Amino acid sequence: MNQKTQDSCFLCGHDAVYEETDYSSRRFYQCSNPACGEYEISIIAMKRLQGASEFKEKAIAKANKCVGTENILEIATSSESSVSAKLKPRSKAKSGNV
Repeated sequence: MNQKTQDSCFLCGHDAVYEETDYSSRRFYQCSNPACGEYEISIIAMKRLQGASEFKEKAIAKANKCVGTENILEIATSSESSVSAKLKPRSKAKSGNV
């Protein structure tokens, strides 16, 4: 079982916990802000999105659509220079506890 780490939510800055997933190349966040809820983000995407407030706002809106559903938001690099945020079935999330 992965260890949960206290942190600020990458998207909104509220209190959150995360678990490292996919051999520590991703983080599965559980945010205290109901708008974010749960999402998974790659470490590479986090580095590329530092200060990208417009992208983060759009990602929060997508994450909010997942609350209470069988989906979570996955934020990852989709090519060498772009980052995508898409919904995926919770059963396909990298974390075994999702």
